[in-house]
Amino acid sequence: MDWEDDHELVASLARSAVARTAADELPFFELTAAGFLAGSERARRTARKDEPLGFGGDAALVLISTAALTVTVDVLKQLSQYYSERLVQGAARRTRGWFRRRSTAAAAPAGVPLPRLSADQIAELRELAYRRAKDAQVPDASAALIADAIVGGIVTRSEAHDEQQ
Repeated sequence: MDWEDDHELVASLARSAVARTAADELPFFELTAAGFLAGSERARRTARKDEPLGFGGDAALVLISTAALTVTVDVLKQLSQYYSERLVQGAARRTRGWFRRRSTAAAAPAGVPLPRLSADQIAELRELAYRRAKDAQVPDASAALIADAIVGGIVTRSEAHDEQQ
């Protein structure tokens, strides 16, 4: 499952990080998110990591919203990798024919719940989120808040789904 392609999930997680970190950006968040999510993956991937996010290169204005969206996409990519690894491990224990059908199947459909994560995976995702926020030149305290909000949102959604079942 490619959760990073779920625009609603990305925006929701990033919005909670912005609310905790830079609430003054919330009135502009929807517009920022729409522009960010409409941008191509290739454009985001080729952006120089040492340039600040925001308006005008010389202004060096760091937008927490843009950083939070970028971090959310990166964290959800890692989460998708965890999920894929779990699918492959489970398939490897089954028959080879079933494995072939499963590995060539399309990605999980939208609405697939976020998986339950181990404590180690939660710590890894939190560290990834923090590092990505720092790469976007977000101050330490704000980077920590972004990381906590995004990973906390993922864990909360995962646990809420488990309780519903």
